[in-house]
Amino acid sequence: MLSIKNFLRKNRNRERAEKENIPISFNILENVGGEVQEIIELPIQRSIIKANGYYAYNFASDQKPLSEQDRKLLGEAKSLIASDITNSIPEGMELKEIFSPTYFEKAREVALGYLKSYLPTERAYYISYIAASDTIGFGPISLLLEDSKNIEEIEINAPTLPISVYTSKYGRCSTNLRYNNEEDFKRSINKLLYLAENEINSTNPIVDAEIGNIRVHAQIKPYAHSGGFASIRIEGRKEIGVKKVVSNGTASPELLAYIWLALDSRLNIIIAGAPASGKTTLLSSLISLIPRYNKIVIIEDETNELENSAFVNAVSIYSSKKGITQEQQVINALRMRPDRLIVGEIRGKEAREMFSGSNLGIPFMTTMHSNEGGLSILRRLSVQPMSVEASALSMLDLAIYMKQTEVSRRRIDIVYEYSWLSRGEIDGTQGIDVGNVDKVSIEEIAKNGLIDLEKLKDSKVIGRFAYKNGLSRKKAIEELKKRAEFIKSMQNLKEQEIEEEINKYGVLIG
Repeated sequence: MLSIKNFLRKNRNRERAEKENIPISFNILENVGGEVQEIIELPIQRSIIKANGYYAYNFASDQKPLSEQDRKLLGEAKSLIASDITNSIPEGMELKEIFSPTYFEKAREVALGYLKSYLPTERAYYISYIAASDTIGFGPISLLLEDSKNIEEIEINAPTLPISVYTSKYGRCSTNLRYNNEEDFKRSINKLLYLAENEINSTNPIVDAEIGNIRVHAQIKPYAHSGGFASIRIEGRKEIGVKKVVSNGTASPELLAYIWLALDSRLNIIIAGAPASGKTTLLSSLISLIPRYNKIVIIEDETNELENSAFVNAVSIYSSKKGITQEQQVINALRMRPDRLIVGEIRGKEAREMFSGSNLGIPFMTTMHSNEGGLSILRRLSVQPMSVEASALSMLDLAIYMKQTEVSRRRIDIVYEYSWLSRGEIDGTQGIDVGNVDKVSIEEIAKNGLIDLEKLKDSKVIGRFAYKNGLSRKKAIEELKKRAEFIKSMQNLKEQEIEEEINKYGVLIG
């Protein structure tokens, strides 16, 4: 691992760092021209541009490209920062402590004091900001992480190609930032990895790491043909909740009310769909519909994407690629006697344990990748690597299939109800054979995001809710409609207030 001095000086000794400038590790290309979609006001302005049907993310959209003089001054400013910060480091200070607003501002001030003698104030501020980011930071990665509210992922497909970002609003955008060469790319990534006490090099060419709310996957030669690539996923708190689910068109109030009844009825639910279709966001939002007196156990894979702060009796546990597996954590969770088990995503043997637990009376809610819904979900569950036994597979009650209809819009496309012969929900003349030991009937209760009101009359969810609360099916459907109106009436409230109102809600029909 690098020392702080080497970190700041790019492995040069002190004397050389003071005499020679340190070049910037990346290029800032000329802005892409086109139709301005949005201006993002940050310390250095960004703009989203639409050109030739694609979106581009312009860093420093209000600034001219760096000239040769700018680059020379920038390198000299970086050398001054390295010298000044190194001389002021307390004895025994750890590398990670240098990544703080205090040291960044100090670095920027050192650079600005020098640059103001050569450049207009606005230009000097811009150059000093880049110098600080490339010294007390991770180069272009730092500049993009500043916009973590809009950016979900930073994608470096090759060291000298423009860096891309993925945003929920505009999809994938090419930026006007790129590294100079492979060495600058590796050094920038390693500066980030040092915070996880990791490093990418010839003996460790593939790295997975988590740093706070950032997940890094990077590879270099011989596995990366381009010389190196990295995916930096920003797990920032997205705006989620019942209000957002309705306002952004993910689900109608009626469909959300239907799922609410399913949760109240303790049914088992899978949210399926392709990557980036909004599965985890929906799962996190639906948690707020679970009664607060329930004990829930949430299992995630090394990240904290699911919200549980409103629960009095909730436990969040994690699995790890290097330690305990998700399968082991599901087994551990079942020993806690939860009222509901929530698994961030099922991919392997943990699915089998989760279904076994539901056979014991512990309902689950989870997500899984699937390009199709209906019977395809059952087939994926029953084969490797999940291998859910046929006797346990019949515990699935509901599948919510998600679809990304536009760049920025994810919605519930189809909702499937599964009724089983082995559970007495259909008779022997109905359904499709499943593994020659059971039959299943699959009903599409909602399609294209809209509930089929005619099918509600015979809906499994309506029947289970009616039975649980001593209601007729007609009264249960009335309850669904009242809950839909209740959800509509709360759209002007804040998300926390909505959760409080949901918590107070009781069945309105006695």
